[in-house]
Amino acid sequence: MTSIPGDRTPNGNLSPVESIVVSKEERQVQLFRQLEVKLYVTTDDGSYGEKGFVTTVLERVLEQEKVDLVIAVGPVMMMKMTSLLTKKHGVPTLVSLNPIMVDGTGMCGCCRVSVNGQCKFTCVDGPIFDGHAVDLTSFCLVKGFTSKKKNAL
Repeated sequence: MTSIPGDRTPNGNLSPVESIVVSKEERQVQLFRQLEVKLYVTTDDGSYGEKGFVTTVLERVLEQEKVDLVIAVGPVMMMKMTSLLTKKHGVPTLVSLNPIMVDGTGMCGCCRVSVNGQCKFTCVDGPIFDGHAVDLTSFCLVKGFTSKKKNAL
């Protein structure tokens, strides 16, 4: 997940970029370090970086700095919680729903998602959507991303 504060360079590009990365693989984190960005590393178990979730660090950043845009890429539940947090702070958020695509044509319907109450297909209409407009709660229920265990048949 990456957040981009509001300072602009003379050519109009947003700068600097801050990244909050959740990864237990040091190799992935090192790739971000090479970009020379302000980097926060978190893992849920604290095995690498700060112990906690992306939203823990993001909340702290949102309270301390002006953030113009958050881009969340990763597990659906993380994108949902990030979007709820940024909505509370009034920060626009983009989510990437590319992991749920199957055929890439919209024919199978597996990537169907509700955006502002309208049916959209991630593979055709996305995969990037406004995180505040996507119904990630229903999406999680439909796709089975709940904490309840399923009984075997």
